[in-house]
Amino acid sequence: MIKSAFDYTNRYNVITVLKSASTVTTLQNGDAYINTSGNNGMSTGGSGDVLTGMITAMLSYINDPFEAACMAVFAHGMAADELVKTY
Repeated sequence: MIKSAFDYTNRYNVITVLKSASTVTTLQNGDAYINTSGNNGMSTGGSGDVLTGMITAMLSYINDPFEAACMAVFAHGMAADELVKTY
């Protein structure tokens, strides 16, 4: 999964967020962040849309796009972990 994320990052010169059981975020310089927060409930339709909005929101006050993406991925997973505790 990490290789796939780096392949996409390097091919298109972008930051890649690849969601799975653990979410991988990669940058062209070789930096990678592997996030393990979150749960199966995140496979619900629209979850990726929420993450996209969270990344955009983080970009409004974190000047580093890679850091903003990593922080949003973490917060997204932690929110899902907290939500599952209520059920």
